[in-house]
Amino acid sequence: MLSQLYHLLLLPLLFLLPSLGIAGDNIQLVPHVPSFIDTSHLHQLNQTRQTRVWFRQNARTNVDNALHASLNLTLHHPTIVLDHSFHTTETCTSTELSIHFFSEEAFHHARAAWSIDDKLVFITSKSACARFNTGGHHSYFASSNLDYNEEEHNIRAQGEFLELNDVASHGRIECE
Repeated sequence: MLSQLYHLLLLPLLFLLPSLGIAGDNIQLVPHVPSFIDTSHLHQLNQTRQTRVWFRQNARTNVDNALHASLNLTLHHPTIVLDHSFHTTETCTSTELSIHFFSEEAFHHARAAWSIDDKLVFITSKSACARFNTGGHHSYFASSNLDYNEEEHNIRAQGEFLELNDVASHGRIECE
């Protein structure tokens, strides 16, 4: 249902585009992290059950003149939006998300902050994981197990990629 909602909520943007001075049939919104998100702060690696992901118009080279939208999500499980932190890089297989931390401090913060009671969901738009999303702009990886490699500052999450409606119970799109 939410996956359908996700796409249906984007349709009204097409009707708003002419009034915003943006016209055309090929409007594509891509994941975007706004400059007001402090990607350096370790709290971005904390678990949450409510988050917001942003998009901007891909065709515009000037970010200020591009159409921006956000998706506010209420989530079924604790979630980390990895795009909101510059402390990590990710690689994926169909059953594993490997998260490398650029600092020992970030690795230890995540190790202390992340716990799995049922599932822990990771949201990423990294191209290394994009082939596992089906029709969306973000990948949603639900993990039931985490393995820690202290020496290499890596966390391996075993699980599966899910659709948006499997990880979120509610979503609201805002055009900005």
